Amino acid sequence: MPFGGVDFTADVLQVKQLGCDAVVGSFVDSSDQAMAAAVTQAGLTNVEKVFFTRYDNTTLATNAAKTAYEGSYFPNSILFDTSLPPVKQMFDTLAQYDSGYKPGSIPGFGLWTSYIATQLIVYGIQQAGQSPTRKGFISTLRQ
Repeated sequence: MPFGGVDFTADVLQVKQLGCDAVVGSFVDSSDQAMAAAVTQAGLTNVEKVFFTRYDNTTLATNAAKTAYEGSYFPNSILFDTSLPPVKQMFDTLAQYDSGYKPGSIPGFGLWTSYIATQLIVYGIQQAGQSPTRKGFISTLRQ
């Protein structure tokens, strides 16, 4: 599939021909929505839709997106519950440093995974000591 592709007509026809019971996507939002819409428009009510790049407030901002995603699954490794201190810290940090982030909204996949990666790098540097080397940094993180 081309990056950012939004025409899944042929793919969904093949899903239908093969009698598949699910489609799984790990695309950018526009592709996820297009795949979901294509499955829905093809009338494949028996086909589960699973998207690993999740949804966010932007993804669900339109009625078309909500309709396309109806009944879809979005596995998630984070419970975006601000009563959990690490989640609240993440939301507060995003609001402080990212002018494009709307406080209280569900951050997009790229944003929250970037936050976690950045936190890991900061932690690794802190743990590696006063004059960290690349080797020391990696070795510390592996512990």
